[in-house]
Amino acid sequence: MDWDGFGGGLELSDRSELTDTEVVAQVIYSPGGMDCLASPASSLTTAFEACYSALAGKGVGTFETLRIVQDLPSDSTTVRMRLKPEQADELQLTFLARGTLTILGWLATASPQLPDLARAIQVLANGTLPEGIRAPAQADLIRAVAAIQELRTAIPNAESIKVVMHRGAAEFDLSAAELDLGSLLAKTLLRSPDGEMILIVEEPDYSRSGRWGLRHGSQRLEAKCDSGAIVDAFYRRAIDIRPGDALRCRVRIDRSYDSDNELLSEDLSIVEIVGIVSDETGKLPAIIEAQPATEFRRGNEDGNVIELEGDFGILTLREIPIN
Repeated sequence: MDWDGFGGGLELSDRSELTDTEVVAQVIYSPGGMDCLASPASSLTTAFEACYSALAGKGVGTFETLRIVQDLPSDSTTVRMRLKPEQADELQLTFLARGTLTILGWLATASPQLPDLARAIQVLANGTLPEGIRAPAQADLIRAVAAIQELRTAIPNAESIKVVMHRGAAEFDLSAAELDLGSLLAKTLLRSPDGEMILIVEEPDYSRSGRWGLRHGSQRLEAKCDSGAIVDAFYRRAIDIRPGDALRCRVRIDRSYDSDNELLSEDLSIVEIVGIVSDETGKLPAIIEAQPATEFRRGNEDGNVIELEGDFGILTLREIPIN
């Protein structure tokens, strides 16, 4: 590809020469609307960085501008950008590139609906991302869409943007009506009464993030639980909860529905871990009460051993009489 001589034409076949970190965006202006002194490069890099970060759920790096080519006869400006990733993960880069193209294609549909986009991104994630990495939540997708829509006001007099990547190409019509993102998120929230479930621990919350990896039958789920006597004792290392342990929990389920009464999401939260199931009979140990941060106790009948218990564990001290 001859970038020095690159003009208004943007051939889709050229994408074979791009890598997964590169994006070419051609901004088409209304006749006579291009300002040769105002480059769209900054707006484009900002939008793609925000879109990629929203899809990844975290910052993924920064886009740098490699070349800007203005073509006066066609009233267009072409910008070639490259992502400088914080971590070089080829599978994630593929997902981010194809996910962005999916959003652009979804925006071009006659009546974009958030559940349609969520399903498409979920299918893409299942076939692209490594096992254990979740697809973006719907709130993340809304942020990604918002980043792209910002280009409508960020680039004055622009009519459309053609985007070419190694994985494909798409066109964003800037003259189309802007989506009301608030209406996309319009939903009804139904909260179930508290109930009891026995859940198998897949991944304890070692990092104290408040999220536990659990299993209920064949269903794997992630639940929020960051307080309670047993959880506090686990965080203080007073008790041990390992993968495979069974927890008897009081749970609450929040279900979100869109304006068409379609289920958008189902979130399980643990109100309280009632106990750890100790045997096949389902008998529960006594609930562990919250302990003070530090506790002193005598360790034997002679009283010459003192145990100091705190967040650091248990420290045993022996008193040595002085004759």
